[in-house]
Amino acid sequence: DRASGKRTLAVRLGAGFAKGLYTICLLGAALVPIVLVVGFQAPVGTVAASLVCVAGFRPLRAVLHARPGDTLLEALAGTGRLLALYALAFSFGWTLRG
Repeated sequence: DRASGKRTLAVRLGAGFAKGLYTICLLGAALVPIVLVVGFQAPVGTVAASLVCVAGFRPLRAVLHARPGDTLLEALAGTGRLLALYALAFSFGWTLRG
């Protein structure tokens, strides 16, 4: 990103920060449905979104093992797919009352 003049968080704050933030976001996404079910009586089906986060291990591994200059387009595509599956699972789980 730096070579192409982009001013992303990874450029501004460093690769280590970006990797940590990606990890925290993935873990946070997995924990939110559990917290909603346990603490706020959300529908139990909402936890299905947490299970979808298992699919995030592949992009997470790519991000954590990336070296300067590596392209992370496959990780970006995997993150997009993960986001779509997560949204579907969360929405579907939320509609299952009972």
